Amino acid sequence: MSLRAKLLFLVIIAVLPAICIEIYGEAELRSTRQEEIRVEASRLMRLAVAEQERINEGARQLLVAFSALPAVHIGNWAECQTVAAQILSRVNGYLNIGVASAEGDLLCSALPVPAGKPVELTPTGYHMMLFELKAPLNPGDKVPLTLNFENRGGRQLSIDVEATVRPLGADSAPPKP
Repeated sequence: MSLRAKLLFLVIIAVLPAICIEIYGEAELRSTRQEEIRVEASRLMRLAVAEQERINEGARQLLVAFSALPAVHIGNWAECQTVAAQILSRVNGYLNIGVASAEGDLLCSALPVPAGKPVELTPTGYHMMLFELKAPLNPGDKVPLTLNFENRGGRQLSIDVEATVRPLGADSAPPKP
């Protein structure tokens, strides 16, 4: 073995413990950092859960109070709409407050459909929900719907329309032809 090889071997043996210590230190640091991140993520999750529970409890209390209104109990939907609008103007964080029947019919709403004006159906505003579907809907499917309206005088009107199914989270704008 040459002198150069012997020196190289000695240098490697001398440096090897330092390299091992550095690798061990980095592994320990990584492990410690991972635990800190896990603890912080857990803390943030608990905060988010607590905030969601606070929001849910506030909504529950609002709905319990709203459902106890005399107008709701006796079915005075005109008075219910007035009270719902007053409550909505005083409470932050809600897009609408209303009463729907078990069948899904809107009986009272703080934001009634404006007479004689177009209404845009959007995911965060007025929208429709379909219940008890016989088969799943896929994006692009055409769904026939009947929209039923009633004016304050009790006159009823039905309009048949065809809606195109869009994927969840899709932009609220209608598809371009």
